[in-house]
Amino acid sequence: MERQERRSRIFLLLAFLLTLISLGLLAAAMGSEYWVQAAMRYKDPAAMNLNGDSVTVSYAHHGLFGGELRHEARVIRIRQDIAIRCDASARTCRYNSVDPATGQVALTEGLNNMSFSEYCDPSLQYSGSLLKPGEISFWSWIVVVIFLSLAMLFGLVAAVFTMVNVLYVPISDFVGIAGVYVWNIAAAISTLITLCVWAGLYYTHLRYNILPSLILSSNFLTSCGMAQHGVAVWLCLAALLLFFANVVLVRLRRGGRGLIARNKKSAFGRKEYRKGEETLY
Repeated sequence: MERQERRSRIFLLLAFLLTLISLGLLAAAMGSEYWVQAAMRYKDPAAMNLNGDSVTVSYAHHGLFGGELRHEARVIRIRQDIAIRCDASARTCRYNSVDPATGQVALTEGLNNMSFSEYCDPSLQYSGSLLKPGEISFWSWIVVVIFLSLAMLFGLVAAVFTMVNVLYVPISDFVGIAGVYVWNIAAAISTLITLCVWAGLYYTHLRYNILPSLILSSNFLTSCGMAQHGVAVWLCLAALLLFFANVVLVRLRRGGRGLIARNKKSAFGRKEYRKGEETLY
């Protein structure tokens, strides 16, 4: 095996391994319950006579499909699962409180019509159209799920195409190096769209509330201003960087552009050479 061919195969094999890692990161993000997380605090402890209540645990988190809420203190103890249910006909996605012991979903009808100052700090200013506190944007959720799924699909195709180029020299340009470029870039763009839409959802809604209406209606717990991105967001960002790293690796697989031999004869019975063409080796 020539030195240049060996170098190309090593770089492509490394790109293949990075693609598998990216797929693992995206799959973990899809199933994660930590897309957003927040500590919780008493909205008005003086009014509830809770100034002396010692809180040991107080947090909430959720992913694309569900999460958990837990608050343990001397006076008040709450533990609920959070289920995200979307209604295509109503174009809404809603936080639902679920009893972890029975799996029963709490009814929240009539508890979702709270004003911003009722569940968030009145000192915070919000301009724009804020969703109801117990809901998240239906279309944003759909776009995140679809493009995250597409990123995984494109990444899988990129892994297959990369391995094909490690083992063989494809005749078709699309199956060859050009295909490796295309599918890695497609996966990266899909991941980037996922992150951008989620960031928009976070800054317009999630940082103000990630709690179900049932918890908000009690008027003593809030997550307003305390939310932050969860680990799943950073997993997607890492996958995005790895997809771009694959493109760089494929580009660097050759030390330089020289004369590339083609396996076909010229009119004089010799191999044709073309300068600067993109081939496997």
